[in-house]
Amino acid sequence: MMFSLALISNVTPLLLRLADLFPANGEPMLLYLLMGQFAFTIMTTIAGGILAVSMIADVTDQIQLETGYRSEGLLFSASTMVNKAVSGMGILLAGLLLAFVNFPDKAQPGLVSGDVLQRLAGIYIGTTALATVLAIICLAYYPINRLRHIENIRQLSEKTL
Repeated sequence: MMFSLALISNVTPLLLRLADLFPANGEPMLLYLLMGQFAFTIMTTIAGGILAVSMIADVTDQIQLETGYRSEGLLFSASTMVNKAVSGMGILLAGLLLAFVNFPDKAQPGLVSGDVLQRLAGIYIGTTALATVLAIICLAYYPINRLRHIENIRQLSEKTL
């Protein structure tokens, strides 16, 4: 849910701007709208990230029940490696996308053509939506719900007594 809200909040200003339904640059309301949108996007993204990290701890308990071994170091290091790989790929992809839309070198604010900006916004909306939807689909297969988590904790506490 948090990632869905973040996606909607993230792309809404661009969609509204492309449809000429968002305040123009220089209008006083623009700053307030963007500040509110940015704050909401960051809050929902961070909340989703916290939930995703807490899921790793739940998986650690599940693995311990199934194997008898704790694996939080392995799981959290794998998570960190994946985050670093995704960050690196994101930087590479951003550069490729800028080249794809023919974004000018040493561009000056306000001097980039509207056509280039529209192509960039379209690609940004598409790639952001695709990546977020794929993440949401992956998270939808997470097998541990509240009841299973409580049962896992109960079983682990019985084994340690």
